[in-house]
Amino acid sequence: MSAADKATEPTRAVLPFECKVYQSYIRGLKAWWKDEAYRAVMADAAPLAGKGVAALEAELGKVPSYQLYGWLERHLQQFKYVGRWGLVPVIAAQSAELLPILKQGAERFPERLKLDPNFKVPDYVTDVDTHQHPGSTWSDDYDAFVHESATAGFSFTLGDSEQLVERYARPLVELSQPRDILDLGCATGKSSRALKTAAPQANVFGCDVSAPVLRLAHVRAVEEGMHIEFSQQSAEKLNFADGRFDLVASHWLYHEMPPQAIRIAIREARRVLRRGGVFAIYDMCAVPGGVVGEWLHAGYAARNNEPFAYPLVNLDFETELRAAGFGDVKLEVHAPPGDRMPASRTHYMAMVTAVAQ
Repeated sequence: MSAADKATEPTRAVLPFECKVYQSYIRGLKAWWKDEAYRAVMADAAPLAGKGVAALEAELGKVPSYQLYGWLERHLQQFKYVGRWGLVPVIAAQSAELLPILKQGAERFPERLKLDPNFKVPDYVTDVDTHQHPGSTWSDDYDAFVHESATAGFSFTLGDSEQLVERYARPLVELSQPRDILDLGCATGKSSRALKTAAPQANVFGCDVSAPVLRLAHVRAVEEGMHIEFSQQSAEKLNFADGRFDLVASHWLYHEMPPQAIRIAIREARRVLRRGGVFAIYDMCAVPGGVVGEWLHAGYAARNNEPFAYPLVNLDFETELRAAGFGDVKLEVHAPPGDRMPASRTHYMAMVTAVAQ
């Protein structure tokens, strides 16, 4: 086979027609869930807004609108991953074609991909099938392609994931004017590539605990002609020197970590930042909507196998960041302010930024 033929070979998982139809059907049900089912639940919850989270769950757990809402929230995610034409069985069946993509990719610019064969993935990762993805992103190499296909498809809000990550990266680059950037929990490197696009002259490094997604992140960066260095590390223990970076950022990482691990990671981020450098967290760090918003968030965390998403909103980031040596702490919730709930169910994402003192 010629080099030209190899260059045109697909490097992504192929979703057959049946899978695309199946996933489209799930997407349609998800749209109904986040609009119609959600609004019915909000109407039933409104008279109980003065009660606590546990009381809301106990009383509305008997109400058909919430029973249907909760069933759809959990099972549509299951169908997406492990149903008859779910992403896991469809992509697992392509392992023989997909794994050579990672192997051949690692042979190009191998100095940009550093994996640790002795690395122990944290228990809080391996003990949970996060997002209801069996084995999550760390257990099998094909899981990297599952993750990529899942995040390229419909998200929680059915939004455009590429636009979302671009809107995350640009303001951070404008704020920090970085020469050196570290992307924590980079997964398949979508956020790393967005940061490199926003700051093409900067040195960009991505790290994650999962080897499969790092292999695929490397492949995608090389395909796009981007010099990004990826390494297998935990945000809790980085092997970079003190004061190495101007910007340390994470996109959807901390809701997958227990509070104590987050506290350690915050101190580690301060260690590798230069004085005046920016630390940024984009995650579900705050929930608007008062008790009702907190109740729905707690249910989401339980139903989507994300046990640390609920504790995250109760973490006092300003106190934690200041104790770790940061100042100028800001938290901006990308959702309606105060106790107002949006018309459609959405993630309540927040951007937390702080400056290394």
